[in-house]
Amino acid sequence: MTKLSAAREQLRQRAVAVKLLDGAEKDEAEIDNAIEGLLAREVVTPAPTDEERRRYYEKHPHESICGDLVHARHILFQVTPLTAVPKVRARAEAALNELLRDPERFAAMAAELSNCSSGRHGGNLGQIGPGDVVPEFEQALFRLGIPSA
Repeated sequence: MTKLSAAREQLRQRAVAVKLLDGAEKDEAEIDNAIEGLLAREVVTPAPTDEERRRYYEKHPHESICGDLVHARHILFQVTPLTAVPKVRARAEAALNELLRDPERFAAMAAELSNCSSGRHGGNLGQIGPGDVVPEFEQALFRLGIPSA
């Protein structure tokens, strides 16, 4: 008997002992279901507290590194051949100044001002990794180390 089948038999016997099975089962699926029920009922996995999670993270910071990813939001002021650049620049600078005074308005201003479809989602672009966006935007994001918002 292999270790796996020995452990399975012990679980089956426990399922019989707690009346999840009657002991005469021939159907493997019925036994599997009873073992799953037994495990769900008797195996308790404690949830760590915030303090325990913080301590674990501090002791194992390398486990939380997932490569170069940033979470980005933006307001796109699109420039096309017929765009009056000084007017767009003034509009963008006014938006920036307003956001510096009241950062909580970012999502509303993205919805109002952005020329990108992400404006409907508060300017949220989600997680961005290398190669996901145009090189100029990628360089700015990773060079500046924009924090998640």
